[in-house]
Amino acid sequence: MAGVKLVWVSRHELTEKNHEILKKAFGEYEIVQYKNTINNIEELIEFADEHGADAYIAVLPPNLIQELLVKDKRPIYRFVVERILKENGEAEFIPVGLEAILKIEIVTERIV
Repeated sequence: MAGVKLVWVSRHELTEKNHEILKKAFGEYEIVQYKNTINNIEELIEFADEHGADAYIAVLPPNLIQELLVKDKRPIYRFVVERILKENGEAEFIPVGLEAILKIEIVTERIV
């Protein structure tokens, strides 16, 4: 299969809508999923290397995305989602797009 090989970093399975967005973004693609809790980012990079991955689609905390940006030059993407509040109070997240993560910047001021 030609196309891009993506590491999907999440415990959740991709939905049909996720696949529609990926097809629109990349044409042909292949997914390898990394479901493990990340203890150190090197484990994820090693997984991507072992699978010949071209890029990541990540659901990760900002500090881990930042570390991945620094330690691996492969592109990192995330789905853009629309949050819909249901009548029962639960939130539903509908994928509506894909974006490349170029930079993570967290500015803080310690208060205690």
